[in-house]
Amino acid sequence: MDAIEEEISNPNQAAALLEQRLPDDHMGLDIWDAWISALVAPSRVLEKVKQAMRVAFARMAFRNGILSAQPRPYHNEGHINDLLERLILCSRHSSSESVPEYGWMLLSFFAATHDLRQAEDNTPLENTLVGRNESASYDEAIRIIDMVDPEQKFRQKYRDILQLMIYGSTFSHGQGAGLVFEGNLALPLLAEVNDITAVDRELVLLACDIDTANVSLSITQYAQSAIKVFRELQSHHNPEYPAQAFFSKQQYRYFLELQKFHSVIGKSVFEPMKQHNTDAIQKLSNAISELPAETSQEDVIVAFSTTAQQLDHG
Repeated sequence: MDAIEEEISNPNQAAALLEQRLPDDHMGLDIWDAWISALVAPSRVLEKVKQAMRVAFARMAFRNGILSAQPRPYHNEGHINDLLERLILCSRHSSSESVPEYGWMLLSFFAATHDLRQAEDNTPLENTLVGRNESASYDEAIRIIDMVDPEQKFRQKYRDILQLMIYGSTFSHGQGAGLVFEGNLALPLLAEVNDITAVDRELVLLACDIDTANVSLSITQYAQSAIKVFRELQSHHNPEYPAQAFFSKQQYRYFLELQKFHSVIGKSVFEPMKQHNTDAIQKLSNAISELPAETSQEDVIVAFSTTAQQLDHG
C-alpha cells in the first residue's frame, strides 16, 4: 500500500473527494454511471462495482492525474475515461450481444484498474513477461474489491478473469524472462488456461483490445495520444528519450507490427477504423524519419502533430 491507498481507503472518501476536488467541467464517472445503470439490472453486485470504480478513479486522479502533484500525461484518469468510452462504443455494436452483464462490469473495472500502478521496479518478474506495474495494479484492484465487498460477492471466477485481463494488457516488445513475444500478452496467457469459457476468453481479449484501440482514432487524435505517451516517458522515465525514433520507427512498428485486435468485438468495431489509418501512419512515420538528425525534440513533436493534422484534412 502507498499513501494514496491510505488516504482513499473507502468508497465514501472516494466519492467525496471526487465531488469536492474535480473541476466542474470534468466528466468524472457520470457518463459511465448512466450507461452501466441502463445496461445492467440493479443488484448488490452492481452497487459494489460502482463503489469500486469510484475508489479506483479517485486514486488514479490523485496518484497520476489531475489531482496529483506530479501528474502523468497519459496514464491518468483520462485514460480510464478513454477506455470506458471505447467500451460504451462496443456495447452498441451487434457483435456485443453475447456479452453477459458481469462482463460489462468486469470490463469497466479493468478499465479503471489496469494502470493503477505505474512506478514499480523495472526488474522483470521471474519466468513471465507480465510487467511489475500490471502485477501491482492487479494486487491493488483485489484490495479494492476486498474493501468494498467483504462478503465476497465478487466470486473467484471474476477475480481470475480480471487477473487475465490486467496481466494480458502487459505490452511486450520482444525477449524477456527467457521468452520471446511481441504485443500484449493476452493470447499467450490464455493458452496456459484450460478452464475458461469461450465467453470469458472473449472478455479477456476485448479488455486488451480496448486498451490499444487508440489506433482506431483519427490520425490527429492518435498523434495527440502518442505525444502524451512521449511526454510521460520524458517526465517520469528519461528526459533524453529520442523523439525522432519514437515518432517515426517506433510508431510505425507499434501501429503496423505489434498492435493487433484479437477479440471478435474488437475486430468488428476497431479494425476497420485502424485499417483506414494505415496509409496515413506510413506517411507520418516517413515524414518524421526525413527530418534532419539535429531537429530538437520539441520541433519533432510540432512536426508530428502538424503533419498528422494535414493528413487528417488532406
